[in-house]
Amino acid sequence: MQKREQLELQHKIENMRIDNEIENANVEVRMWQQEVDLQRDDQISLNNEEAIDVAKRTEEWCQQSSAQVVGRETEPTGHPLDKQVPLLNMISTSLHLPKPEFQTFSGDPINYWSFKSSFDLNIAQRSFDDRVKLSYLIQFCSGKARDAIKNCVLLDPTTGYNQARDILYSQFGRTYIVARAHIKQVLNRTNSRSGDRHEKMPDDFDPNALHRRYERNRRSLENSRITACPSSV
Repeated sequence: MQKREQLELQHKIENMRIDNEIENANVEVRMWQQEVDLQRDDQISLNNEEAIDVAKRTEEWCQQSSAQVVGRETEPTGHPLDKQVPLLNMISTSLHLPKPEFQTFSGDPINYWSFKSSFDLNIAQRSFDDRVKLSYLIQFCSGKARDAIKNCVLLDPTTGYNQARDILYSQFGRTYIVARAHIKQVLNRTNSRSGDRHEKMPDDFDPNALHRRYERNRRSLENSRITACPSSV
């Protein structure tokens, strides 16, 4: 009898322990649910505040943009065609001007630097590709100058164009070559003049013509000394 009572007592104690654990678990679940609800409410409140802030900033930006647009529209502006008048005048002027004549180069070192300046101004400094530049360079050369560079068309356009410029410089534009050509010209004219003293003085020996030739030779020699780079054409 006593043993049976002990078993019943143990059974009651075990049931009470189980009920207590279940109650504790339920309390923890309720506390966790409350915490989740609080976090969710905080997040909703934060999102609402951000939404209100974004809406407010958007409204302010729209007001500022509208003010800027209105300010620009109220500023006095000229007719759009007024800005195009200078361009139209330039186009009209260029249409009525005669086309420039490009200087050619036959291989005379005396004319090398003037040809170089003309070619650089009209062709090399424009936005043509190297194939077009090489074609123009060969076109504007004649005689031994063209013979020296005509095979450059067989090369890659960039390589051929640069090599053609190098060839013209090395054969006709170096300082000593240009200087020698000028000296030879002066000596030939001097000998021609002394050949017949009774002949009327030609224009080549007119003082003004001699001065112009001297200035031309001087500038040519100065250019050949300043530009001593083989790639200068």
